[in-house]
Amino acid sequence: MAEEAIPKVSAVATPVLLIELLVQGLIAGAGTLYTYSKMVALLGPARAAVFPALAPGIAAFLAWPVLGQMPSRIEFAGLLIAVMGLLITVTAGGLVRAR
Repeated sequence: MAEEAIPKVSAVATPVLLIELLVQGLIAGAGTLYTYSKMVALLGPARAAVFPALAPGIAAFLAWPVLGQMPSRIEFAGLLIAVMGLLITVTAGGLVRAR
């Protein structure tokens, strides 16, 4: 399978590969590392650890306006439960510490 991919990648124009390197390497790689580190510093490690679990849900919500792919009722219910769980987890941490 990898042998088939090499000719396909080499056939892509150089500007496209450079843009892909910029997006995947700098924005997705270094940008994500920086923002996650900042989030840990601001929220603490326990509450910050909740956010990566929502990546699939965020992608599904973004697919709706960007790709026109509307989630089914069961998918929407699951996304709503996940978001509500995140909100409860993030906001309840302050209530527990206040006691």
